[in-house]
Amino acid sequence: MTDLRPESDFTAPHEYAPHPEWWHSADGEATEEEVGLLIGALVRALQPEYVVETGTHIGRTTVRIGEALRENGHGRAVSLEVDPQRALLARARVAAMLLKEQVEIREQSSLEFTPEQAIDLLFCDSPYELRPQEVRRYSAWLIPGRSVVAIHDWTSGIRGHYRDVREDVEQMRAEGLLEPIYLPTPRGLV
Repeated sequence: MTDLRPESDFTAPHEYAPHPEWWHSADGEATEEEVGLLIGALVRALQPEYVVETGTHIGRTTVRIGEALRENGHGRAVSLEVDPQRALLARARVAAMLLKEQVEIREQSSLEFTPEQAIDLLFCDSPYELRPQEVRRYSAWLIPGRSVVAIHDWTSGIRGHYRDVREDVEQMRAEGLLEPIYLPTPRGLV
């Protein structure tokens, strides 16, 4: 973990996570390592056949998803990234971990992607303004009572660059799309 820095390098303490230094991240845009481990644990526990991740970044959480699918012995994931350089780095990371059978990284917008089957786990970590649109777009592929949606970065006011998506999440709750659980990580996980 030598390439990880304390989350406090990127995130100020706030009421939901007063100790961001307890978490670690590769950079200010990467998912916290501990949250990536949690997403991997969800894959292990939920035994999904099909996972969709939006916002691959450099593939750290993508690898966690792939490793969990490999341990499960079934399932596959599609991870979507619009930035060509990030997609290239993530593909190299996935290839280095021998996870090509479990994970496909597509250089494609999440709003243009059409899932091939029902989504068991949707992990939204693309730009903030896209996340509510993604949940609505993919709702036709989510199975009520079975599919799990995880949305990263729901907190606000963190060094001025994160948008508070709680209002969007609560609107989706009102629409019957989600039953949220807010987890108190430095940047939040719903």
